[in-house]
Amino acid sequence: MPGICASRSKHDAKLAFDSYSNTWWGSGYSGNSDGQYLEAGFGQPTDLLNILITPGASARTPQATDPARPHEFDLIVTDSAAKQHVSHLRINDGGAQKIDVAVRDAMTVRLVLHTAYGATDKRQVAIAELEFFGRSAR
Repeated sequence: MPGICASRSKHDAKLAFDSYSNTWWGSGYSGNSDGQYLEAGFGQPTDLLNILITPGASARTPQATDPARPHEFDLIVTDSAAKQHVSHLRINDGGAQKIDVAVRDAMTVRLVLHTAYGATDKRQVAIAELEFFGRSAR
């Protein structure tokens, strides 16, 4: 389920989906990276219940030298009927956080950045991990 993103960073999208919290996707742009996105696609329709996001460069508490971390973003889940389910979200700074989604037959998930903690003209926004949770197969 590697993601696709509009990024010019050496921190590729696949690093947000590699099950390691010490690697990370970077937006490739300094500041809030408003409009940059990270996207994941599912090979088949998936009943998506929750997403776990680990903002920043790792699961540990952000350090002064770390990249910026997402604060406000849109989460756009597109289902198999091409309907978009849009949520405008705000998360805390640091630590893995659960987002309830509840979309049947999800095909893609896109996280579109708007604002970030610790954004400067020398830091890009980072996401260490995005994990997806759905209904168990019966």
